[in-house]
Amino acid sequence: MDIEFRHLRLVVELADAGSTARAAARLGMAQAALAAQLGRIEARLGGQLFRHDAPGVALTEFGEVVVAKARLILSDARELRGFHPDRPRPERAPPRLRLASYPSSPLTALARGVRALRPDTGITASTEISCGRMVDLLAAGELDVVLLREIIGNPLPLPRGVRTRVLLPTDPPFIGLPADHPLADLPEVPLAALADAEWILSADPDDPLIPAFLACCARHGFTPDVTARAGDSGHMAEFVAAGNGACLVAASSTPSPGVVIRALTGAEGIHRRWLLAWRPGRGADDLIDAIHRLAITAFRDCYRRCEHARSWFAAHPGVFPGF
Repeated sequence: MDIEFRHLRLVVELADAGSTARAAARLGMAQAALAAQLGRIEARLGGQLFRHDAPGVALTEFGEVVVAKARLILSDARELRGFHPDRPRPERAPPRLRLASYPSSPLTALARGVRALRPDTGITASTEISCGRMVDLLAAGELDVVLLREIIGNPLPLPRGVRTRVLLPTDPPFIGLPADHPLADLPEVPLAALADAEWILSADPDDPLIPAFLACCARHGFTPDVTARAGDSGHMAEFVAAGNGACLVAASSTPSPGVVIRALTGAEGIHRRWLLAWRPGRGADDLIDAIHRLAITAFRDCYRRCEHARSWFAAHPGVFPGF
């Protein structure tokens, strides 16, 4: 069997979906047919592309290489379809730096700072709730620099060649509560005190925070009552403000009307850290030092504007040097 474009699309779709059920639905095929096709592709390529770990699938090291190359091939094929030798060739586009981040307020300030540093370079900034997808796009050359958030002790799998620098060694967990919640007046809320609370969690099925949070709750002797899933922090805030439960929020979050943000204690298993990631040789090498400084400054300024974050970092002076 020769490898065709449809085979490349299948492995890319499966990598993005994270499960055979979702990938099969998107491709309009039965799960059994997808699994059989994948087996033939892996046999032809000579290696396993995915680990079938419950509840989904994850790329092997070989799979990461194949998917990154498949993305590039499919991208070139899309460009080729629009090519004709008699058409005037478009002028070469000016250089562009593509930034992305897990949704976070500092991204806007970072993009503004980079634009001031390199006014002759176009800047695009985007957010992505899946850090795993950002890593894939970085490996495929579709992003240049990304800000990633990973759980301490549970590092993100990074493809070969991707470099990282620590931006913030500890990003503590905070919680959003309805303003009239009985615990809303506490400066810090123990996780164990929320055993009977309703919870709103991320709608991203591949978010590593979810199993880490469930394990953290289990250590306190309870299983959280998850009553809603939300795709972004705005929808989470709406649920919380309506009195529908509590949700985990980032230190950089700004309280919405009807919502208070408090530090969450007893949740060491879900402390995270921020990383700057890039792939050398993609045009951003000479800017990495400056981007690193700008990103740290953007986080510090953002946290200083948030009362809950400012109080926490001031009380823990060793966490964010220079805060």
